[in-house]
Amino acid sequence: MNKDDFEIASKVLASKHRTNILIELLEGPKTPTELANSFEEHQPTISRALSELKKLKLVESTSQARGRLYWITEEMEHIATYIRDREK
Repeated sequence: MNKDDFEIASKVLASKHRTNILIELLEGPKTPTELANSFEEHQPTISRALSELKKLKLVESTSQARGRLYWITEEMEHIATYIRDREK
C-alpha cells in the first residue's frame, strides 16, 4: 500500500461505523437496510457512513427496486482487506 492508501485507511479506521461497514461489504453487496440490521444501528447512521466511504471512493452504489445497493470498488478492495485483517 502506498501513502495515499494509508491515508484512506486511517480515515476509515477513525470511525467504527465505516470500519464495520467496509468489512461487511467484503462479503458482498448490501443495502443500507441490510447493513443497519447487521449492526443494529439506525439507518441514517449507516447512510452517513456509506456516503463518507463513497467520497473516499471505497464503495460504489446503484439504485434498485429495494433501494440502493453498495459494494466495494475493485481498485480499493486491497484497502478493505487490509482493514479487515488489521481488525482481527
